[in-house]
Amino acid sequence: MAIEPYKLQLNTPLMTVWDFISIPENWLPLLPDFIRLNQLSLTTYHVFLYLKLGPIDREVQLEFNIQLNKQTHSVDFTFHSTTGKVTGYGFLKADAPTTT
Repeated sequence: MAIEPYKLQLNTPLMTVWDFISIPENWLPLLPDFIRLNQLSLTTYHVFLYLKLGPIDREVQLEFNIQLNKQTHSVDFTFHSTTGKVTGYGFLKADAPTTT
């Protein structure tokens, strides 16, 4: 499985970041080659992406299951393709800056 860690530090108030990441419709369209998004429930979304990888050149559909944790200001998610061949997980977290 490929692991793609990313970290981004913003000079922005904690609650501004939380207000953005706590709404999946804000950040799911930022996925590479995003086509469209369908919300199925409060925690489940279908995301359509365009995949071009070697001989594969088509639209794929991923189902995201999202859990918000207001206490830790984090968003945990799992995803899988409708065929079940692609699975993954990740999280977004808003942290206050630490002082050293």
